Amino acid sequence: MNILTQRHMGIPAVWHRTSSQPGPHVCVGMATHGNETEGLAVLEEPVALLKGSLTLILCNPEAVAAGQRYLDSDMNRLPEGLNGSGREVARAQELLPLLQAADVFVDLHSTPGPTEPMLIPVEGAPPLAQALDIPLVIEGITELQTGTPLAALATGTRFGVEVGQQGTEEGRKTARRIFRALLQHHGLIEGTPEPGPAPVTYRVTGSIHFEDPTCKFLPRLLAGSLAGLRKGTAPWVEKGEVVAYGDLGALVAPETGYLLFPRREPSNLKTEAAFFASREA
Repeated sequence: MNILTQRHMGIPAVWHRTSSQPGPHVCVGMATHGNETEGLAVLEEPVALLKGSLTLILCNPEAVAAGQRYLDSDMNRLPEGLNGSGREVARAQELLPLLQAADVFVDLHSTPGPTEPMLIPVEGAPPLAQALDIPLVIEGITELQTGTPLAALATGTRFGVEVGQQGTEEGRKTARRIFRALLQHHGLIEGTPEPGPAPVTYRVTGSIHFEDPTCKFLPRLLAGSLAGLRKGTAPWVEKGEVVAYGDLGALVAPETGYLLFPRREPSNLKTEAAFFASREA
């Protein structure tokens, strides 16, 4: 399917179907970041709806065409109330009626480095992790991050999923598997998803910002920072420990914890360079 040729409610790059039988409305977003295209693999999945409605959204088509994370602003760091300008803010405003009409909204992402699939809840989603066989849950990130994630604009159950590493077939396969399981779980298509083990949960407790554009994390903090989460081998730092260097000197950890999502390059000093988290029992 070429989603660029699809429209729904007059909104471009949106595919929508409704069954003759009532049921939940599931909405799936992909490529909120234009360089994270693994989620587009769900467009290859045949869908025969038994009930309810399904909406598929190419969230940031212009950034996808440019091969960039974003053009004017990060769609996962939107200004409060969408009070701003730029192409991403305009697209989020355009998508708002679709997001608010959904009972369930999932935003599919991928990461620069290796990782297992992880669910990042905004509202009402953690129990879905085991049902969808997602081995990791990262709680609390949306409460601490700068700006508003696109998923937070939805009004039903809403969450993000990191399907795997960018540019990998494994990430594409995982996106398709989770997509099928989500539709089966809500009864939209035939079949019953096979649940996984209870997920490992981390709770985000704080963040760190780079102080100048030359800052870079120590190499040991970048290597396998997400790949070791389930085993508990992700980088651990102590409060006051040096974690990065730049022209202004050393940057130390403001708290103790696992270092999550460290940025390799300080692309934006206004947003978090990394998060700190604790592992829940």
